[in-house]
Amino acid sequence: MINVTDGAAAVLLERLQSSSSEESEVLRLVEGAGGVGLSVDQEREGDQVVEHENRKVLVIEPDISSALDGATIDAAETPEGQQLTLRRGPE
Repeated sequence: MINVTDGAAAVLLERLQSSSSEESEVLRLVEGAGGVGLSVDQEREGDQVVEHENRKVLVIEPDISSALDGATIDAAETPEGQQLTLRRGPE
């Protein structure tokens, strides 16, 4: 399972609200050639689901969740604003 901090969940909620008007849509963690990213999608059976403020904000398919087991998604303040980070392994 991938851990998501409260700060990261808040950033995800903000991004979801700015990119989607549908309550059923969530952000999905996806793998690409350059690493992982986010896309707007629907929840699917078997997904790991992350909620924040009573709304589903992120889903992760089982293969990615298993591959990144123990990783943490966090938020960090940068000059460009809040950015999400992915940290593998223990803190």
